[in-house]
Amino acid sequence: MGALRLDEQVRELLEHRESDPPELVPSSRDVYQAETVHLLREIYGADERIVLMLHNAHAQRVPMQLIPPALTPSAGSYFAASLGAEYVAVGVTARTGTATDVRLDERARQGFEVVSRPLGPPAPDSVEEAVEESAPGDEPVLLDLRPARGGAGPSAIRHAYTDVPVDVLAAFDLLACLPTMSPSSSVLRTAP
Repeated sequence: MGALRLDEQVRELLEHRESDPPELVPSSRDVYQAETVHLLREIYGADERIVLMLHNAHAQRVPMQLIPPALTPSAGSYFAASLGAEYVAVGVTARTGTATDVRLDERARQGFEVVSRPLGPPAPDSVEEAVEESAPGDEPVLLDLRPARGGAGPSAIRHAYTDVPVDVLAAFDLLACLPTMSPSSSVLRTAP
């Protein structure tokens, strides 16, 4: 099953890189995440709450754009379509710190190693820049973005060590911005 799943994911990535990719390129990973949640709701009942830990791009309520120009429906966009306001997308980001990256390593168990990479300064027009400008300091900030939805807002958020374009107000209901973040202790090396 693992080989079939890997083949499916590589084919999806190649579709993103076509010279003229379709407007929406599906992600089997996000479909599986969404279907798993719907199955759990069927098994345990629609009144049970389910908490998922996903990268921001996978949790957001709108399709993600990891490899421009193609958009990929995120698990969060499936949840938003099927659950409406019952789905609460919480983004998590930070002003400084480190994030994970991967580096190919034929000696590593899975052919790559996870490393720690320093975050750059907040990107222009990012939610991190907006928080830095409006609430400077070393305190965490929790924002309820729902009242501002439909207005002008930040157009990017961190995704691992990079920034991705997204209408932040449309993508997330709540946003936690930490003063600093770092990967868990399982990340053993720092990328050069």
